[in-house]
Amino acid sequence: MVSDPAAADLEPETVNALRAAAEPFGGRIRVDANVPYAEVKAAWERAEVGMVLTTGPEPFGRTALEAMASGAAVITSGRGGLAEICGSCAVTVEPSDVGGIAAALGQLLDAPDRRAELARAGRKRVEALFDIRAISRQMDEFIAACLGEGRGQAKVSDPSHEAALPL
Repeated sequence: MVSDPAAADLEPETVNALRAAAEPFGGRIRVDANVPYAEVKAAWERAEVGMVLTTGPEPFGRTALEAMASGAAVITSGRGGLAEICGSCAVTVEPSDVGGIAAALGQLLDAPDRRAELARAGRKRVEALFDIRAISRQMDEFIAACLGEGRGQAKVSDPSHEAALPL
């Protein structure tokens, strides 16, 4: 799926080229764009491999996070936030290296044990780092640590900064 509607609308030649490249696979590979989220979620839950191959730095990597949370093995460019989101739980490739992408995909498709290992590791990483309960617990611990160190109250330790404080 081309998850960014703007990209799909601004680059119709790319979407059409991807669709043409998928044709020989008889429906095993689909290229969809501008899909409602419920359909995206259902597709991730059926997918065995997800590819997040952004060419620029990804600010957060939500697509990779969704793929890993759904139990798909991930192939990623590892750019920007994708490296932090995926860690070692994904196969990283150069997004402009078509041969490298094809080799990584072929290796995962031919190795169900490796695919399952990546899927399990990715799901575990998502649950450990991005589950709302884990995030909430980390926030509570952070606030308690700040209050415990006396940082719960604003202090001015450098008189040169006093002029910048509101009166």
